[in-house]
Amino acid sequence: MSELKDYQTAKYWDRRTIDFKQNRREMLFRDPRFQEYESRTRAMLLSWDDKAVLDVCCGFGRFATIFNKDNYLGFDFSQEMIKIAEAENEGYQFFQSDVREQATLTKQYDVVFEVNSLHCLGLSPEDFFEKYKQYAKQSVACLEADRFTIFQIYGN
Repeated sequence: MSELKDYQTAKYWDRRTIDFKQNRREMLFRDPRFQEYESRTRAMLLSWDDKAVLDVCCGFGRFATIFNKDNYLGFDFSQEMIKIAEAENEGYQFFQSDVREQATLTKQYDVVFEVNSLHCLGLSPEDFFEKYKQYAKQSVACLEADRFTIFQIYGN
């Protein structure tokens, strides 16, 4: 793996999570378009509310409750984020793992998605698709602030 930028490390996000624990809005993307972006993201995710989903870079699980508990799995490389996700989303499944490494998942999901995290991964939407398409039955989605990219899977 190439030289990581500080914000691409679990240590950075663990530290940031602890520092901003009481004010998560400040921790998230700070842009005047935040409300529009959040609304657009939620609308897209709601269209998959009945699907089995894998939430890559789930952070503190802010989108988990859109989905049925039995159909959701989220993971992130920040242990501090996962602690919050588990505490605030009872019954949902989360695990800590470096999302840039090959995941050890045992099943496929209808949709694999990430929300505004590619900069932390050092990946393009196309890289993300290549890495995660094997775990998707229908779609791989990169829901980035400036470029929503949804790759459809056919015959996987």
